[in-house]
Amino acid sequence: MLKRPTPRQLQPNVKHFATGKVLYKGISNSARVYKKPVFFTNLKHHAEKYVKARLGEYATKRPLKLLELTPRTLRWLLKQPDLSVMNKNRITFVMGVNVTVGDQMKLVNKIVSNQGHRNHIRKVMANNLLQTGAQPNSRGGRKSFMNINLNMYQSLCGFCRSRGYDGLFVDELKSPFHPLFGSELVLCDPKNSLVNVNFPLNN
Repeated sequence: MLKRPTPRQLQPNVKHFATGKVLYKGISNSARVYKKPVFFTNLKHHAEKYVKARLGEYATKRPLKLLELTPRTLRWLLKQPDLSVMNKNRITFVMGVNVTVGDQMKLVNKIVSNQGHRNHIRKVMANNLLQTGAQPNSRGGRKSFMNINLNMYQSLCGFCRSRGYDGLFVDELKSPFHPLFGSELVLCDPKNSLVNVNFPLNN
């Protein structure tokens, strides 16, 4: 009797950027000090949408290894025992993985403690749905609120550093809350990863 093959262990997707790869950041204030991790993009047109002071350009000073947040990677992350329930809830909310839009809105109660902030988030999400036509039973998708994003990526950076990753990468995504959510590149320690091309980044 033939033995069944051993199922392959789920592995995450990895994105590599070579030395000299140019990245962009829409600088909101020339004097702003950015908390780590810091958000960039490899798409100039996407960074230009966020420019208030100037467009920052940076180049990788060495090869970068990034955890790419694809559906497969997200399934892998949610199985990791050293990520807390709170962090897994944040990942599920931000990325809309394996949930409906209605489930994402319910998750607000688990990841936000302030009632006023909860109400604000739900109002923003409801307005997004009016614009896109998505329904509570629609498949979930990418949604961003700065504080929730930052908390999620701060926790993931600790996870990534211990496994040899320099940060995380998310490609452009369709979302029930936005026609298209732009690509996002998060570097856990930009000073050790980038050289300034046209503007020094305070972090």
